Amino acid sequence: GEGGQQDYAEAARWFEKAANSGLPDSQFNLGVLYEQGRGVNQDHGTAYVWYAIAARSGDRDAELRAEAMTTHLSPARLAEAKTAADGWRAEPLDPQANGLQVADAAPTKAMIAEAQRLLNALGFDAGPADGVIGPRTVTAIRSFETGAGLTSTGRVSTGLLEALRSAS
Repeated sequence: GEGGQQDYAEAARWFEKAANSGLPDSQFNLGVLYEQGRGVNQDHGTAYVWYAIAARSGDRDAELRAEAMTTHLSPARLAEAKTAADGWRAEPLDPQANGLQVADAAPTKAMIAEAQRLLNALGFDAGPADGVIGPRTVTAIRSFETGAGLTSTGRVSTGLLEALRSAS
């Protein structure tokens, strides 16, 4: 905490919980801890994994850090890290936690595709309406949210779909 003694091991523990729940900022921060060996054993391969996962959410800094980690890894370790990042999936959210509605816990492929279609129709380049979240979709969502005066999350939710439908 601010003004207190820093405990990187405890920070790593909490960042890992949040990262495994799918929070890109925590994924990036966990990558930093592994890159620098703060609170965890320094491991550039694991740092690469967390940066690559965060980059999938459209985080350009994470993309650059993942790329930088490749210079520290053998070809075999890099291949292993890429496989781990590609196979990573967020742990399911508890829909009762923090008062989330079940519909907001995780968007379906159909919800994502609808958001992409609506974003494209409104002039935001979300890429193909394939139901898969990629950097273009995240950037388009954030641009729409900012322009509509909404909190910029880059995530598909029932609230986002309602706002997109209203704007169409």
